[in-house]
Amino acid sequence: MRLKKEYLLLGIVILALGLYLFFNQRDRVHYTLPETPRIETADITRIEIERPGGKLTLKRADGQWRLRPGDYPADSAQVARMLSAIADLTVTALVSETQSFARYDLDADRRIDVRAYNEDKLVRQFTVGKAASTFRHTHVLVGEDKNVYHAAGSFRWEFDKPVDDLRDKTVLTVDRTTVSAISLTTEGQQIVVTKAPETAKPADAQSDAPASPPPAEGTTDAAGKPRWQTAAGEAVDPAAVDQLLSALDPLKCSAFLDDDSTPVEAAPYYRLELTGAETQTLEIFSPAADTASDYPARSSESPYRFKLSEFDVAKVKDFLAALTKADEEAESESPATPQ
Repeated sequence: MRLKKEYLLLGIVILALGLYLFFNQRDRVHYTLPETPRIETADITRIEIERPGGKLTLKRADGQWRLRPGDYPADSAQVARMLSAIADLTVTALVSETQSFARYDLDADRRIDVRAYNEDKLVRQFTVGKAASTFRHTHVLVGEDKNVYHAAGSFRWEFDKPVDDLRDKTVLTVDRTTVSAISLTTEGQQIVVTKAPETAKPADAQSDAPASPPPAEGTTDAAGKPRWQTAAGEAVDPAAVDQLLSALDPLKCSAFLDDDSTPVEAAPYYRLELTGAETQTLEIFSPAADTASDYPARSSESPYRFKLSEFDVAKVKDFLAALTKADEEAESESPATPQ
């Protein structure tokens, strides 16, 4: 009888403990997440980002984002990703209430504070920590709330960039349809190629009219594309011209050289001039050292000096090689001078 009572008491204790754990665990998930209603990106006119390395501001004016310090044009694609992360901020779970910020890179040495404004009105404020181990969430603080939450997506890198990485690195754009001449000068030698004028169609031509005679020799190639030629009238491979113009439209630098010591009056190794609706120039200087892979450069479309990578300069070298090859082939095909 006594043994039965002991079993009964043990059962009651186990049941009570189970009920306690069940209800206590159920209560723990009942918390309120901070509300972060979606914001229209068009309503955001200023973004302030404060990190241990300093503070930067992005401000929209006249449809363009400017970056400060420096008042530089900002990279529109990178700003768009920031705007998306701000506007779509979605808190999914409570992570910690203990204010153990260092564990989540939310301490003063690593946190990134983000504030978004509509004119002077603060519309969103949050602090970015490290990404979760799954890289599907980011640890954040929201507003003045001291609790750590998970926000959907991995977006710390969108805000953890220096000023130079956020600048718009477009230094040249070309309207390829209007370019009629290309001049390349290197080592004191200048080569000029021009586009032969296209044959005009009669104003009263009908769609069912008989085919017109072929255009005059030199205006287009077999595919009907404009023909390019040197000053001596030698044909230039149109693919070489297309590849060059494609590389320049647009041309993005690898970095800016605001504090570079290369003298601006130094003669460029390559000087490219494009004649079209307007004249555009690109000057490329020799690297500072024989082992360097970045070329100091400047463009008529940028007030800032910059660096071009070996890959970008290779497009100019390829174009020069194509012109040199055309000259060599023309010389080899010329009839020998009678003795």
